[in-house]
Amino acid sequence: MVWTGLHGLIAFATKGRTIVGEVGTRTVWFGIVWGSLIPDVDLLISIIIIAAGGNMQQALAPHRTLTHSFFTILALALIGLLWKTAVSRSVGGGLFGVAIGMFAHVLFDLPYEVGVSFLWPLVFQRFGLFWSLPGIWAYLDQTVDFLFAAIFFYALHSLAKKYHMRSRLLVPAAVASIIAFLVMVAYDLTAPSASQWLFVYAGVGLPFLLLILFLPWLNRRIIYSIPVGREHHV
Repeated sequence: MVWTGLHGLIAFATKGRTIVGEVGTRTVWFGIVWGSLIPDVDLLISIIIIAAGGNMQQALAPHRTLTHSFFTILALALIGLLWKTAVSRSVGGGLFGVAIGMFAHVLFDLPYEVGVSFLWPLVFQRFGLFWSLPGIWAYLDQTVDFLFAAIFFYALHSLAKKYHMRSRLLVPAAVASIIAFLVMVAYDLTAPSASQWLFVYAGVGLPFLLLILFLPWLNRRIIYSIPVGREHHV
């Protein structure tokens, strides 16, 4: 769940600029936000591996491969453009938006720690800066994502208030994320072994990964309500 919430916040920060204003569909804007989160769905596989007793190396093996591949993103973008032209402007625009969001997600993942297999499956090599923090700082680095998740949920709730929309489960999710962040920080400071920490982090992180993937869809009408492109200047 490494900084998934931050990806969503970056997508919000675009405020409907870029290609959205040209395409002119709100589903594209939603697709960008949701697409910025979707690539980390592969962490569900990593969590299953951890639950089965796997180590960090085994858990990371499937992460940032299929869902972070430029070939996957390109295929989704092409399907979206074709669907938009031949079948449905709304659905096709949404798929194209997801591709844009996924592309942005991958770009922001490149500098982070373990790299990205963005040429998968043709090339399995990971590209990135490949760095890591020592000791408990490595734990705290990943624990901070619970805080980013809380900010993301509250930001979406704030947009609901601004545009007079109903928000669903966003405030409880934000509060729960803050509690999880504080609990994990306290646990990190006990300096557990890597295997113990990984198991606890995966167990605590699973429900929040599901929430950060599901709640934007549940609250998609909030994102639809955000003025996009030229509407900002009307």
